[in-house]
Amino acid sequence: MSSAVAGNRSGSLRVRVDDAGTLLAVHIDRDELRYGGASLAAAILSLYESAHADAVDRRRSELLDYGMTPDVVDRIHPPVDRPDRPTPPSDRSWMRDL
Repeated sequence: MSSAVAGNRSGSLRVRVDDAGTLLAVHIDRDELRYGGASLAAAILSLYESAHADAVDRRRSELLDYGMTPDVVDRIHPPVDRPDRPTPPSDRSWMRDL
């Protein structure tokens, strides 16, 4: 199991997520509460998505280092769409842009 931490620029809001998508920890400084529930929830969700993608990337790297072939790793832990980076198009997909 791999995990990753993502936080805001000031470090006053942080989340820790494992590669299975389980939220392991949330740290919220008192100052963050002044922005309201909707803003706080959106920030936590964005950090969660980033940390989850990092954890999956780490786990995929670990499995490849252990000697698993890329096609097996893709089946066990498919790549996660990165919220901060667009996913490159794949020639293997039957889906095409309109």
